[in-house]
Amino acid sequence: MKKNNILTIIIIVLGMFMLTSCGTRSNDQGLPMDNNGNNGNNPGMGASLLAPDIIGEVLEVRNDGDLALLIDSTTDNVKGQVWVTITEETNFFENESPDSSLGIANISRDFQVGNKVSISSTGAIAESDPMQATANAVYSNESMAK
Repeated sequence: MKKNNILTIIIIVLGMFMLTSCGTRSNDQGLPMDNNGNNGNNPGMGASLLAPDIIGEVLEVRNDGDLALLIDSTTDNVKGQVWVTITEETNFFENESPDSSLGIANISRDFQVGNKVSISSTGAIAESDPMQATANAVYSNESMAK
């Protein structure tokens, strides 16, 4: 009987440890942060950018309140169709100089069907059909029209 109680306590303690060790880091506003303490909305000097997790062609553009893009993503992390919501907090690198070390500046907000986009999400991808995400930063929005 004692052996079962001790085993149960060990399992509960391990379970609690595992649950508390999972999660994302966030700043005082609740925004997710990378390992350098940056939230991606304002990378700043010397900051590393989060890698884009959604790269692909824009299939549809909706602007009924919030701007949403249906993208056919081809990355390993997010493969297939995904609705990406563009918010006021989404970074388009408008205050960056084209000569900055980031190599990214003034990304167009004019999304068109057929454009190729590269986007970093906030990290939470809803596994619906199609998937759903919120854009943290837009790294490219290029017209593929010839």
